[in-house]
Amino acid sequence: MPRNIVGKGLRFSLRHAPCAHICRYCLISESRKRSTLPFARFEQLVHRFHDWRHTERPDLEIGVFVGPSYDYDIETLRGVARLRERRGAEFQMLNLGGLRIRRGEELAAWLQERRAAGIVGFHTSLAGCGETHDRWAAGAILTTS
Repeated sequence: MPRNIVGKGLRFSLRHAPCAHICRYCLISESRKRSTLPFARFEQLVHRFHDWRHTERPDLEIGVFVGPSYDYDIETLRGVARLRERRGAEFQMLNLGGLRIRRGEELAAWLQERRAAGIVGFHTSLAGCGETHDRWAAGAILTTS
């Protein structure tokens, strides 16, 4: 006998910001390849589904993931914030996992851009130091120098 399947939500995912690491424990950073779909087009698509959901399926939840890291350019960061607003949430915390290392003036400018875009805090985790870190992160940290 066939069963009815009732969808409760949609999840949109875009591999837009490649991870600077290939951590052993991570299931989403198996590749540094990014999607060929531009973020602006992805954002338009998600907004269209939000509009449809509003009129046709208000019970449906819409989730969005743009990653696998949060190493977004500033326009993508603002777009992710707009998508969060559509769900009634704010985008104020930035996860530092997977970001490439920045130093000096580049880091200062990066922080100032994010502060101006509404970011008020950061989240990070430490996988250890030296050999312990390199074992988990496979020693694959991309830098800008």
